[in-house]
Amino acid sequence: MKFGQFNLMTIPDRSHSQRAVIENAAALVRMADEVPQFDIAWFAEHHYSNYSMCPSPLMMAAHCAAQTTRIKLGPAVLVLPLYHPVRVAEEIAFLDILTGGRSVIGFGSGYQEFEFTGFGLDIEDKFAQFHECWDVIERALKDGILGIDGERHRLPDRPMILELQQERFPDVYVAGINPSLVGRSAKSGYTTLMSPGFQGLDKMQELRDQVDAGYRGAGVDPESARIAIHRYICITDDKDEAREYAECVRFIARTISTMIQGTPNMDGPYIKPDPFSGEPDLEQIIANTNVGDPETVAEKMAAEIRIARPHHYSCFFSVGPMAHKMATRSMERFVTEVIPLLEREFGDLDALYAPESAAVAAE
Repeated sequence: MKFGQFNLMTIPDRSHSQRAVIENAAALVRMADEVPQFDIAWFAEHHYSNYSMCPSPLMMAAHCAAQTTRIKLGPAVLVLPLYHPVRVAEEIAFLDILTGGRSVIGFGSGYQEFEFTGFGLDIEDKFAQFHECWDVIERALKDGILGIDGERHRLPDRPMILELQQERFPDVYVAGINPSLVGRSAKSGYTTLMSPGFQGLDKMQELRDQVDAGYRGAGVDPESARIAIHRYICITDDKDEAREYAECVRFIARTISTMIQGTPNMDGPYIKPDPFSGEPDLEQIIANTNVGDPETVAEKMAAEIRIARPHHYSCFFSVGPMAHKMATRSMERFVTEVIPLLEREFGDLDALYAPESAAVAAE
């Protein structure tokens, strides 16, 4: 099992520098590049709001490629229904050249109606759009041909000039547990990326059960499932700091809640993070997420690792309006104090739930 470092790149309010948000994210990526247990740096994609200032995770990955030497870089995720399939296929391949073969691919179907309507798209059609775009990307990267005769795109065959730098097909991570996504990932040897958000072990078990059902529905043994999980993490001995982090998590949860609506409550591009029905209090968030001292966090992580059985664990250190120094300190302690505790519990983490390569699984 390897770890990932995730960058949402939220702008809390107008007082924050957009350039500083970019620089702080890049600084965390450089930190992860120096730690062998971190395998991937991830970059989100969102539009029209301060929830994330990153409209192009491929551009952000390319920006960080020049500042790193080892870590893989990729989008978590490309919202495929928002893209023209030829352009995104070419840009994925171009990123692999820019990174020297260190690219990974993250796909998602999207969930924010506000973003879809801004692109003139119907969110109800997202899965059909998603699969057609996926078809084009796979054909381009595997066969070197761009084109499709689909229901939404009728594109003539054209040669793909760009060549991947890595010897095998890039690792592909697909967000979401929709049966069509999980089933296709199962048959292709791709990884399902799942997150319980601010919820705890019960939700993690529910997600894993749904993934297993998707694998069985596709005629694939769930024990072969490639799983990645995405979790909030804050290492702190200070109860007030733990509550501060939980406030940041709730800020994100409130933002997501309003963005799912077709007409979110906003002041220009800034979301008003209003409370939502069923909202947890700060103590519930602390209990359900990986917040606390190193021993507490390691214990929580061990429990969810046993449930999810992931080969990749994406860590969300810098959340919403939290201070960069706090995220940096938390990440440092995670490396020096939490990872050793997990190694004591599980042994060699590299061997834990290690899957076959995507190339072998997909062939």
